[in-house]
Amino acid sequence: MAKSGIAHADVGDELSKVEWLDEENHELVHGTSFPGTPTERQLFYRDDEHKWYIYNGSTWVSLQAAGGTPDHLDDIGDVNVPTPSDDDVLYWDTAASQWKCKANWVAAHKTSHENGGSDEISLAGHDDELYGLIRTGLDAEKPAAGIAGRFYFATDTKILFRDTGGAWTEATRAEAVTSLAQLSEKAHSSLTGIGASDHHSNVISITFVIDGGGSAITTGQKGHLEVPFACTITQVTVLADQTGSIVVDIWKDSYANFPPTDADSITASAPPTISSAQKSQDSTLTGWTTSISAGDILAFNVDSCSTIARVTLSLKVEKS
Repeated sequence: MAKSGIAHADVGDELSKVEWLDEENHELVHGTSFPGTPTERQLFYRDDEHKWYIYNGSTWVSLQAAGGTPDHLDDIGDVNVPTPSDDDVLYWDTAASQWKCKANWVAAHKTSHENGGSDEISLAGHDDELYGLIRTGLDAEKPAAGIAGRFYFATDTKILFRDTGGAWTEATRAEAVTSLAQLSEKAHSSLTGIGASDHHSNVISITFVIDGGGSAITTGQKGHLEVPFACTITQVTVLADQTGSIVVDIWKDSYANFPPTDADSITASAPPTISSAQKSQDSTLTGWTTSISAGDILAFNVDSCSTIARVTLSLKVEKS
């Protein structure tokens, strides 16, 4: 008789029919090591692992995990499905109260969404638009706003619009991009390494006008200017209303030490001068203190003058 792995409990030398049929007089063969000569379909319970095993003719196969919980679906006897293949899906059918196998489910699901499938995903009306890409067309043909984050480029107005979810807003214009490209091409061979002053000149002028009110300008201080930025003087230009002569000294001091005095002269022995002429210009500035700090006060003092009734003194400076 083939071994089953089920044995009778010891109830004495002889068994009555009642004792033979009584389930309490049977027990599962068990131990801490497998029997030495098992036969196929023989059951055995490992006391040390707390697991059931069945002999399949060549090896002992676990029927459950430690503690009595199934560790693989193929350990559950009531899972009666064909041998699965790639892409098959095992699922629980509540109505039938059983496990079922859906063959080739992944491929079938993919096919259902393809063109002509039972659950086709249609792109009708959106063949030129995917989220994150740019749809193009005439400005007046923009679709209704409502998908935040998408873009639309109007080919007639050259405007790139962005959908905020409630309205289309202008993101940029093509001419802006073109202008930047032209700036790069015409002004520089490359935009790499462009400094702050490469497109915006930091050269300006500080201008002071002295007016004698129709008469020759008298000597003495004629006024003050605050310079609100740091800079360096690079040139001085003097322009008169008529031919004549004039010498104008420039004094400089801080706001805290206002007013400047003759001791604060920055022109050394070469003050701005017109001599029997109507204009003069000096970029050498011999001996000058050319540096000006932000907030410094300049004072303009006429040392001498003849004939000239109005003069404009301009300091060309380079902002720091």
